[in-house]
Amino acid sequence: MVSTKRRYSLDEYRALEEKAERRSEYRDGEIVPMPGGTLKHSRISRNILTYLTSVL
Repeated sequence: MVSTKRRYSLDEYRALEEKAERRSEYRDGEIVPMPGGTLKHSRISRNILTYLTSVL
């Protein structure tokens, strides 16, 4: 059985990314999930960096 992957246009990707809960990237027509690309992850990273900066 041959499986075919859906190809997306750049405009389709941008429209989907605006509504997505998780971040992804666009590679040659494919949408690939980015690990750790959530807003919650970014906030945690920022808080750790802020804490370490204040300690140093």
